[in-house]
Amino acid sequence: MKKNKMIVAVIFTFALLTAVFAMSGGGNNDPAKEAQQVKQDTQSVQAKQSDQAKLGETVKDILGFDTGLTKDQYDLLKKEYYEKAKELKLLHIDPLFFNKVDLNKKNEFDNFNIHLGASLDECNLNDFIIRSELIIIGTFDSVIIDNDTKSTFPVTFKVRVNEIIANETGYNTIPTFITLKYNNFSNIPFDKLKSNKESLVKGKEQYVLFLTRRSFYYYVDSHEKGRTKTYVTNDCFEPYTFTSLAFSDRKIEKNKIAKDYSKSDLDENYWLDLNVFKKNVKEIIEINDKNNFFKRSYK
Repeated sequence: MKKNKMIVAVIFTFALLTAVFAMSGGGNNDPAKEAQQVKQDTQSVQAKQSDQAKLGETVKDILGFDTGLTKDQYDLLKKEYYEKAKELKLLHIDPLFFNKVDLNKKNEFDNFNIHLGASLDECNLNDFIIRSELIIIGTFDSVIIDNDTKSTFPVTFKVRVNEIIANETGYNTIPTFITLKYNNFSNIPFDKLKSNKESLVKGKEQYVLFLTRRSFYYYVDSHEKGRTKTYVTNDCFEPYTFTSLAFSDRKIEKNKIAKDYSKSDLDENYWLDLNVFKKNVKEIIEINDKNNFFKRSYK
């Protein structure tokens, strides 16, 4: 019996080490191989959770990345995190936890005018930085519209990545082209929706894009619990597929971007120099330090 348990333990340890090695790129930053590995890891996370708990292994998050915590440790950290968020009177806690926002650094975030509890329609540029997985300068290369009225994300862009401003996705490399999915919650008729989105492709303007994958999982959960009637199609979970944070797209004009849509574009405070923005991104990411999120205490 003991021998069987040892064999099981060795098998699971080998599988875990193999996944971690592959996730790190194994010394080879081949986007195709990395994408396939990440896809496989993501699809198997939920199935492995119960086995991990039984064997005392570490838990992976919904994207398939190792937290370094056992299930009991993970549950305790999440409980402490949510309690701290409530003490700070923060709303919309789930995105903060998913995006690995260090609540211990609230004072430093305040210096950047970051509103941790803000909804997306209230966010400024720095708020979007803390909520993003990937920030790029991109160009809309092509678009396809799915006429399925039950699809949560019927708009599919191929986006050229002209510059990576920040990459906290877990991918070691980002390819030249990525997939960007958009919803149609305004219920724009499909012919008009197609025309609107095709104009972005024809325009060839450059945009600062704040990207995430959390929305896909959020709307899957909403559909399963009956809160929404639309469903999330499988292609949303393909490697290098993202959606843009609502209200966050910023067109670049004369090396500047809009800070806040609530201001007039005639107001000089409406615009922010792109280089200043990049500097802010770097500093905010260093303050937050997502890599050590699961190593901290949030009591």
